[in-house]
Amino acid sequence: LNKEDVIGKLATAIYNTSEPPYFEIYKEVAVTGKSTTFETYYEPINKFFIISVFSPQKGQFATVFKDITEIKLAAKKIEESEEKFSLFMKNLPLVVVIRDINGRYIYLNDEWERVMELKKEDWLGKTPYDVFPKEDAEKLLQGDREAIEKGVTEPSEFTLKHKSGIKWWMANRFVLYDENKIPAYVATVYIDITERKKAEEEREKLKDQLIQAQKLESVGRLAGGVAHDYNNMLEVILGNAQLALMQIDSREDVKNYLEEITKAAKRSANITKQLLTFARKQISEPQIVNINTIIESMLKMLRRLIGEDIDLQWILNENIWNVYIDPVQVNQIIANLCVNARDAIQSNGIITIKTKNVTLDEEYCKDIPDCLPGEYVMLSVSDNGIGIDKEIIGKIFEPFFTTKEVGKGTGLGLATVYGIVKQHHGFINVYSEKGKGSTFNIYLPRHRGLKEAEKSVTGDSWVYGNGETILVVEDEPSLLKMVQVMLERLNYTVLSAQSPAEAINTIKSKGQSIQLMITDFIMPIMDGLQLAQEVAKLSPHIKFLFMSGYTDRILFESNSSNKETNFLHKPFSISELAKKIHDILENK
Repeated sequence: LNKEDVIGKLATAIYNTSEPPYFEIYKEVAVTGKSTTFETYYEPINKFFIISVFSPQKGQFATVFKDITEIKLAAKKIEESEEKFSLFMKNLPLVVVIRDINGRYIYLNDEWERVMELKKEDWLGKTPYDVFPKEDAEKLLQGDREAIEKGVTEPSEFTLKHKSGIKWWMANRFVLYDENKIPAYVATVYIDITERKKAEEEREKLKDQLIQAQKLESVGRLAGGVAHDYNNMLEVILGNAQLALMQIDSREDVKNYLEEITKAAKRSANITKQLLTFARKQISEPQIVNINTIIESMLKMLRRLIGEDIDLQWILNENIWNVYIDPVQVNQIIANLCVNARDAIQSNGIITIKTKNVTLDEEYCKDIPDCLPGEYVMLSVSDNGIGIDKEIIGKIFEPFFTTKEVGKGTGLGLATVYGIVKQHHGFINVYSEKGKGSTFNIYLPRHRGLKEAEKSVTGDSWVYGNGETILVVEDEPSLLKMVQVMLERLNYTVLSAQSPAEAINTIKSKGQSIQLMITDFIMPIMDGLQLAQEVAKLSPHIKFLFMSGYTDRILFESNSSNKETNFLHKPFSISELAKKIHDILENK
């Protein structure tokens, strides 16, 4: 409007209304003389005003209009922007924290409340020192200081204590400046990476387990190979000593020497059994057993083993489940663990043996190597000795690893236990605290079968043959010669072959006269089982006897239903050989 169009005219004419807007306000100011100011929006012209009204003299009023439309529109845009920001922060799946340069919390978003399980009102205005342990608080504020120095920081990873445990975070910090470009606040965006870190730790754990398993497997193969060759030599020593004993009647002094050789060979054979057990290639005679019964039968021996200064206690579950295992191997497990416990106790102490039925679920097994959900019998051996250092607890099942003085331990005890348990699809948990003792928990799968395992019976008396023809196949010349002499002394006709190829040629030329083939199981080019399969094609009537210091489980697992499978474990005595041949030829 132009002022010429307004001066001298009534307000009703100017506004084109029967009563001017805000007339009541103006009237009150004119009558009372009291000034007033108010803000209003005038729709006809779409503008915002601040109107100041005062009375220059009684009965009159004057108004001052200030157009604030641009200010209001700018404020509206800011408000809308803040609403968008608030909506964004409310739904952002990341934790956002803003602290001032003094470290006080001035902003925490809703995700912070959800993740931290706390109320933001309880933190606003406080510093990290008020709400975190000193170490964690210093960690946070040091990050803020670095951000202020650099303006922004590289993403960093760190841990903070949380009511549900330790949480891993990745933090990105940047600085907010005031109008003078002076740092005023540090804003931090936190990403919860706890699950990712757990997954990484799990991968590392699995990697370590794989490396450990490969290492143990490699050492196991070496141990098994050494023991196999050693057993061959022991068989030669033992067999020849027994053959010599058969010829010595009058020379008592020579007979005593030979008997000592025999005893030494048998003791050496027990050492190879420990190596083979670790390598999981020792032949066992499993049967359904009650572990409590075995423990009770061992108590007197165990007391002598651990000495008078140590108290032996046992807590056995009366309704313990059965397991399927060689009782001799249970003896080995308990004896080795008790010896280990004895050596860990420096003076007086206690060794406790417990048995318990346990059912393990997937949640329990997820962090334990070799653990599968199911029912187990737990055999526990505990001591209150010196405990095991965390640094070496992962090595204790390695063969030849020992912390004992030279000459006081072979390093095979726990390796043997490990081999037996693994062989029976069980697992071991070790709990130890330095200075307080150790507990070894052995878990063996529950056996629900009803049939007792068949046990091979070895007679002490010799059973002679009736001139039957036996083909012996052995790649070790000295062992081949010794077995040949044994068989001849037992009144058998003997043919010999030093290789599978030579054996097949012998079968082709003399197969009809041969009743039995005795073959080493482990041979180059063709093993004993493969040789037997080829021979069976040429002469189906021939029976077989396999011999070895150890054998692959393939021999037994693949022939578990074949009653023609026979095995003789090296080193063996003449009486064992005689009994086994007699049983086979008589179809027993």
